[in-house]
Parts: sequence; C-alpha cells; structure tokens
Amino acid sequence: MPVLAYYLLTERERRRTEPDGLRAEDSHHRLNVLAQSVDQAVRSYVRGQALVCVIMGACVGLALALLGYPVAVLLGVVVGIAEVLPYSSGSGSACWRSRSPATA
Repeated sequence: MPVLAYYLLTERERRRTEPDGLRAEDSHHRLNVLAQSVDQAVRSYVRGQALVCVIMGACVGLALALLGYPVAVLLGVVVGIAEVLPYSSGSGSACWRSRSPATA
C-alpha cells in the first residue's frame, strides 16, 4: 500500500494533464471525480498513519522517561519509525524470499 500511495501522490499532476485520447468522451467527468476521491483517500490514509506513528512514539518515549530509562527519547523515536514497518515489510520480505538461497 505505501508504494501505491507514493505513486499516486507523485504522479497525480501528470495523470490529470495527460492527453485524454485514451478515455471515452462521456467518462471524463466521472474519471476525474474518481481520481479526486482516490487522491483524497490516499492522502487521508498517509496522514493517519503518520499521526499514529507520532502518537505511538510520543507515548512510548514519555512512558519510558517516566520509568527513568536513560535513552527514552531515542527509543520513542525508534518505536515511532518502527510503527510503519508492518505496512512496508511485505514488499521487503517478498524481495528477500525471491533471493533466498533455499529457493534457488
């Protein structure tokens, strides 16, 4: 999902201004409305995931600081970054499995 979100966010202007010769005349408006709604949904998803990462990192960092851990802030940052891994590790593990010596 993160790769698709990145692609849609970076290519949206080019897709919007590209020649419309490949689309039927009657579907222009519907496709533009659909593209705008997909763009809004992807933006909301990415914004929500970023918010979850910040909240998790802050909560863990604060809890560890209250418990007296000397590197609480660093661990909070690591947890915040690691919160993204379940969403991006699928493509990484697929690449790793395809290069595994066991499958060669």
